[in-house]
Amino acid sequence: MRGDLAEYADGLRGQVRLMSNTNALTEFLPEPLSAFLAAHPQVNIDLEERLSDEIVAAVADGTADVGIVAETVPMAGLEVLPFRIDRFVLVVAINHPLSAAERIAFADSLDFDYVGLDRASALQRFLSEKAERIGRRLRLRVQLRSFDAVCRLVECNVGIGVVPATTAERHSRTMSIHRMELTDEWAVRKLTICMRRHADLPLYARELVRHLAQPG
Repeated sequence: MRGDLAEYADGLRGQVRLMSNTNALTEFLPEPLSAFLAAHPQVNIDLEERLSDEIVAAVADGTADVGIVAETVPMAGLEVLPFRIDRFVLVVAINHPLSAAERIAFADSLDFDYVGLDRASALQRFLSEKAERIGRRLRLRVQLRSFDAVCRLVECNVGIGVVPATTAERHSRTMSIHRMELTDEWAVRKLTICMRRHADLPLYARELVRHLAQPG
């Protein structure tokens, strides 16, 4: 308790090792993280993008303090808190052959060329693995560094893309793209904050968890 009080007296300071999957990192974390960092100028965040199962392993062995993962991965032995609801959708150009559809299975989209994220992206590895499990592969025409860039190339009919629903909704207002629901179970996921034991985290890390756990 004395240590906690001392941290409050001096102002929170320290570094949090935070790992996140692709969708949480790009669509849900920027606003709460920027607000937290502005409120706590002496706290730094070491943020790394990983696949959800890799994040769980890193939190469990102490490589990461806090993780944000899809709830579909096992998290036995970790403490968890809800974060956000995450949904994937497929986006295509408005003159694409699939543009008349409102819903589609991921497997049924694999006959078409794709625009994707770069090879280091956790989401791109996830989608490639999903295709490989059904004996297919993604026909990637180009790989980019952001969902915004993916939507721009989709609009130009370079290929189709899988992006977060929030991204598709935002860009469909200004771009000539059509979005459709993916019927696969994995397309809708609860995002979860995980940690080994909340009480063992430094005060500045507990404050970050409290901030992230607030409804968006």
